[in-house]
Amino acid sequence: ARSFRARSKAAADRLGPKRFEAADYQHLFQYACKISILHLYEPVSFDLMDPGSIMDKANRWLGRGVALSDSVERFKIHFILGEPRQPGTEKVFASARHLLEKIPAQKELIAEADMEAFADEVARDITARPTP
Repeated sequence: ARSFRARSKAAADRLGPKRFEAADYQHLFQYACKISILHLYEPVSFDLMDPGSIMDKANRWLGRGVALSDSVERFKIHFILGEPRQPGTEKVFASARHLLEKIPAQKELIAEADMEAFADEVARDITARPTP
């Protein structure tokens, strides 16, 4: 499978890094594009050995999402989730997804298995818009 950025050359040329700022926090997203609102694409791997590390990572993203949610710019974060491969982590991964759902902003959680279809959809959306 090709990476998210490599799915479409035309779309990839219009994805770029964006330092997104809110009143009390800022974060550099490696993949961003304005399609009516700002779309922020964030790969988040939960393929970690320790269940506590999975929850820590989800909590960090929940905190970031809360801190960024008061931005004056309209946005949507698309989390592309890498699932843990460690046996016995299914329940903690479900809890991590639930934490991300609590972010008080527009968001979408994309399962790793759905990434190719999602990347194709993003490429279509990006290339359908006129170049700024």
